[in-house]
Amino acid sequence: MSFHLATLGVSRIKIIHTSTRTSKGTRPQPTETGDLLRTARRFFPQSLVPSSAGDRRSTRRRGEPPLAMALQGKKLINNPDDVVTEFIEGLVETYPGLQYLDGFPQIKVVLRADVVGGAYDKVAVISGGGSGHEPAHAGFVGPGMLTAAVSGDVFASPPVDSILAAIRAVTGTMGCLLIIKNYTGDRLNFGLAAEQAKSEGYKIEMVIVGDDCALPPPRGIAGRRGLAGTILVHKMYRGATAILEDMKTRYPMNDAAGTINEIGATIRKVMGGTSGILYDILCKAAYTSLKQNTTITAYDWADALEASIAAVSKYGGASAGYRTMLDALIPASTVLKQALKAGDDPVTAFIASSEAASAGAESTKQMQAKAGRSSYIAPEHLASVPDPGAVAAAAWYRAAALSVKNKLHGSES
Repeated sequence: MSFHLATLGVSRIKIIHTSTRTSKGTRPQPTETGDLLRTARRFFPQSLVPSSAGDRRSTRRRGEPPLAMALQGKKLINNPDDVVTEFIEGLVETYPGLQYLDGFPQIKVVLRADVVGGAYDKVAVISGGGSGHEPAHAGFVGPGMLTAAVSGDVFASPPVDSILAAIRAVTGTMGCLLIIKNYTGDRLNFGLAAEQAKSEGYKIEMVIVGDDCALPPPRGIAGRRGLAGTILVHKMYRGATAILEDMKTRYPMNDAAGTINEIGATIRKVMGGTSGILYDILCKAAYTSLKQNTTITAYDWADALEASIAAVSKYGGASAGYRTMLDALIPASTVLKQALKAGDDPVTAFIASSEAASAGAESTKQMQAKAGRSSYIAPEHLASVPDPGAVAAAAWYRAAALSVKNKLHGSES
């Protein structure tokens, strides 16, 4: 629910604060509250509003909520018709690194101020959707995240012309990735804009996010909605991009151990948080194990994986069955060593171990979380859902195995 200030009889409410020194430090004190109190008394029961700025005695009748509760869930806006435009204007005024596109406010596109489409030498990443969920999506524009965001009206998908304008404004020779949520309007409008841009010669790919686990399994073609997980997709893509960029400039590609070490540093820098540290530990332990060898064999890689798992377990505290990424990597390590000892071809052993990693990740559905953020969640909410960290570990491990297979044995038939 919302009410705008015109309803209250004022165009803007402004409270000026001064600082008052107290025994606990500096506390701001309002000096102009009279107008606000007088206005509030016109629209709320007198018992809910103090008679003066200094009167804090409650004269509420029994059962009546305090003023703060009466106002809970409401917003102060000037005009509902202008709320999206004013949000974008305020965002751009606040952050000098942002700008809005020519044609604003009819075309509601926020983009990085340092990006010029024809000269942009990276893949442009664009997202967008209906407004009303701020700071999504314009609030995620900036280095390491989105190149541009397209805003529709409140709860309405942005029009095709706005999406196309964003694509044209930021897309260079490397192309553009559209990351959208699984809503019919977004799929159709972004899809049409993508097809139009392709016909104009732009390289366009689109990813649709459907992460809403609160909904039942998909029935028909509608599927689950895209929600907060869309932000993670933005960041994951940029993280992968950072690795590729570092690979070109920093990685010693003729030195396997050194490259693993640099990958860990990149992941820690881009991913951050506990996961970033754990992956850097994983890579550091592998580097320490591998650098002892002048010629690295498949057995050395198996030993390095085993050392990495031991290091993550040592510092993170998790073990097999704790519902973490180790529940994907431990089975992979076991199968890899077993297959190599049995005389299997190293690539075949790698593929088999990646399948074990996927099976291990899937098995976390039946595990009780004993480590990580999942341990804070009630078990009934985790039932039938695999651990995200295990799924992610299995995904990159499988991708690495298939990449090696394709490189050495050609593409799969």
